[in-house]
Amino acid sequence: MSNKTKNCYYSKRHLWVEQLKGSHHAYIGMTDYLAETFSNLDCIDLPDVGEEFDVDTPLIHFHVGSKIYPFPVQLTGRVLEINKDMQSDLSLLFMDPEHNWLLKIEYDDPDEFDDLMDKKQYLNYLDEL
Repeated sequence: MSNKTKNCYYSKRHLWVEQLKGSHHAYIGMTDYLAETFSNLDCIDLPDVGEEFDVDTPLIHFHVGSKIYPFPVQLTGRVLEINKDMQSDLSLLFMDPEHNWLLKIEYDDPDEFDDLMDKKQYLNYLDEL
């Protein structure tokens, strides 16, 4: 796992969230663990810019074979930008999943980050799997 900034948090679904200082903006991406799990990924469906979501809304859908895996972001807010490069060329995502973001969002409640894990907690979580 690469060395992300101290403002990076992780979900139990293996997505990272990089909280951007001085704003209510964050980048969302997949962890190395998820990239290894979905190494045979066919495509990714990402939401539209402006789409609003809550904690349980699946925003990212990974297609592997005939299965679709929905992933919520675990925050409430709206989509500001999608990384079309990652969506159109999946090889870029697998080159460095811990740095190649999928979504940029504006989140509503910074307290929701309390429900995510910091890097140390996430590494401990991985050890338990």
